[in-house]
Amino acid sequence: MSEIPADLRRYLADADLDVIAWDAVTGDLTIRVTKEIGPEIGTLRFVDVSYLTIVPHLTVESITLGIIDQPPHGQVPDDEESIYWIHSSWGQDYCVIAKSIDYLADLPG
Repeated sequence: MSEIPADLRRYLADADLDVIAWDAVTGDLTIRVTKEIGPEIGTLRFVDVSYLTIVPHLTVESITLGIIDQPPHGQVPDDEESIYWIHSSWGQDYCVIAKSIDYLADLPG
């Protein structure tokens, strides 16, 4: 199971997430993260995505790891994948099942 990077979790509440690239062939999902506190702009990348439910833009409350025993919408991840829940500030939850996640702060505060 993959961890959520500490740099991503720091000051994440009320950050804006914008999908900037999705490649269905390679399974790479790239999201721009704009944090109000810092301020900080970074790039969040999910690698080898097998399933996702996400909108092009949202304000996020948090990102958490899901429980493998409770897969979203019946999508069971394989042994190398993790379930990532993206909790929006407005109450809607989105899901990404991927093999790994990484975050790079492009403009640290």
